[in-house]
Amino acid sequence: MFRILRQHLRDKTRDKVCEHLCFIGQDARMVERGRPEEHINTGKGKSLGLIEIRDSPIRWANIVRWKRGGGSPVEAETRYRNIYLVPDASMHTEEHQKIESVQVKGAPEYVEIYGFPKQGCWIILSNWYHFFPWATSSKLLRLLCSISGMPSELPLSRKDWDSYESIARYLLEHAGE
Repeated sequence: MFRILRQHLRDKTRDKVCEHLCFIGQDARMVERGRPEEHINTGKGKSLGLIEIRDSPIRWANIVRWKRGGGSPVEAETRYRNIYLVPDASMHTEEHQKIESVQVKGAPEYVEIYGFPKQGCWIILSNWYHFFPWATSSKLLRLLCSISGMPSELPLSRKDWDSYESIARYLLEHAGE
């Protein structure tokens, strides 16, 4: 009974992101919790778990939730970030590497990219966003986002995903130059 209640109350944002990746044509599957890649993030937030993506230079998506305490609903907001992990076997230094931006045609126009040499991967960060699963109307969603000042994660389009993959391929081909 407790397990059923816990399953009902858990945050299902990772499920929704996985479903959407499948919808845009990716072979995406949620993986069991506790993988070492789950701990690769930028310091803020708690991982909801990994999504494995097959046949892509982006191997995993780590969905991170950050809750900020406060009195009002806006102050006690919950934010999410998708961290896309790109394994790179050629990384061998002990330093933390950072690339400010990568120019790729199409959306997104600017992304933050970090290198984690000890883990042998690059991460591509999405912006922080709110996820309102109960907001079925796009007008309601825009209103909630404008009140909170934080964008909602609009469904990732195929064009956006292709841009992320272009960035990942560029990193794998040119990062050591």
